[in-house]
Amino acid sequence: MIASFTSFHHANVSAPYEQAQMGLRTLKQLDGTPGDKNLSPNAISMATSQGQVDAVILSNGDESSSIVQRLTKKSGEVVTSWLDVPKAGNGIPNMTGFEISQSLIGLHGLALSVKESWTMGTPVRSYENQLLASNESQNALMRAEAVLASFPAH
Repeated sequence: MIASFTSFHHANVSAPYEQAQMGLRTLKQLDGTPGDKNLSPNAISMATSQGQVDAVILSNGDESSSIVQRLTKKSGEVVTSWLDVPKAGNGIPNMTGFEISQSLIGLHGLALSVKESWTMGTPVRSYENQLLASNESQNALMRAEAVLASFPAH
């Protein structure tokens, strides 16, 4: 599973990238295990201690990955994420994506971006969560739901 974007806020780019890589490996390892109710390759649907997880790993032509994940928590809250994870190269690449939380109070959307600054002459990159407007949250959620619906669990 990929971590909540709130854990990425103000973090240096390396730790969230490593977390995303670990989440990607974990999802790939879970694919096809006895608890996985999704028969499609690179698609996972299973119950976890946090709730129901539905995830799809998309492999892109540039060797990057996109992870689309929906976590339906036991509390009823639904958190849907889309995380684009570029291929590692010369340094740690910037990830992008969005996370939409649905609860009784409505939608709350965050977009993941990178802020660049300088500290004592050294460039520093850190993640920032930007609030999405209501219509942006709805559009992002529909985009993620369309991908997840393309890989139904059995």
